[in-house]
Amino acid sequence: MSFSPILEVAIALVLVYYILGLIISFISARILESLGTRGRDLEDNLKKLIGEAKLKEVMMAPQVKALAPVKYDGWRGVFTSKIKEETVKIEQIPVTNLVDAVFDNFLLVDRQKPYKVDELNKILGILPDSDAKAALLKLVNEGVTDINQLRSKTSMWFSGVLNQASDYYKAHARQWVIILSLLVAFLFGVDSIQLAKSLWKNADLRASANTLATAYARDSSNTDITTLANDLKTFDLQIGWWKAPSDMPETGKALDWVGWALLKVLGLGITAAAVSQGSSFWYDMLRQLKGEKASASSGRSQEAAVG
Repeated sequence: MSFSPILEVAIALVLVYYILGLIISFISARILESLGTRGRDLEDNLKKLIGEAKLKEVMMAPQVKALAPVKYDGWRGVFTSKIKEETVKIEQIPVTNLVDAVFDNFLLVDRQKPYKVDELNKILGILPDSDAKAALLKLVNEGVTDINQLRSKTSMWFSGVLNQASDYYKAHARQWVIILSLLVAFLFGVDSIQLAKSLWKNADLRASANTLATAYARDSSNTDITTLANDLKTFDLQIGWWKAPSDMPETGKALDWVGWALLKVLGLGITAAAVSQGSSFWYDMLRQLKGEKASASSGRSQEAAVG
């Protein structure tokens, strides 16, 4: 099937944005993991919920502590099998585990004899101030004294707090994707305008890019960053500052150089903005341009890599 030059250029650009998005997704995921961002965001939100004083006790509860991820202790741990223990932050907690840990810690346990309002107020009254304490006291004073009812209402609220923690993590992940997109575009000189010009002038280059695009559109299972980088080298794209002299003004006129610089900044900015949209966006775009059925999300998408 033959494509018009304009469509071929569009497919090649989308392919570049997709591959760069995957590489940035991989790097940002490693950064977030090394910084323990997901665990920190979870703890920050739980501090608002149960207070800093109670946070450590709840996180050390058996039903919560058992959820700590297993990670190697530095790069040497890969070879020595040494595992991090105390420093590993819990990254995700099912709402049922969290409610169990909080109620156990607050000494609110199910029993045969029903609690009285005064009794519950006394138990909750000795706790440090927190959103959870205030909410439970409000429910008790409204007449909700059955432990199962309290757990049910608390579960819905805690679920919202856990979702907020997830949203904070996604926001931080998004920040890193934007930062890395800018760095890749400007440090490596990935100029979309110059790239489009090169593709427009070179039919062989477009054909090579379209062949690779077809392979990517049909198979999104490979997440190896080395393969992704090598794929960008399989066709001689105008990527990199070392390619810049080919499009520099031949005259010494200041106006020509100003125009070149402005156009270069615009081209780099377009790349950064495009890549920051995420690999899943460009994967679906690539599939549509290649006549494939669009997928809801890519197996190598930014969200899957950092989410």
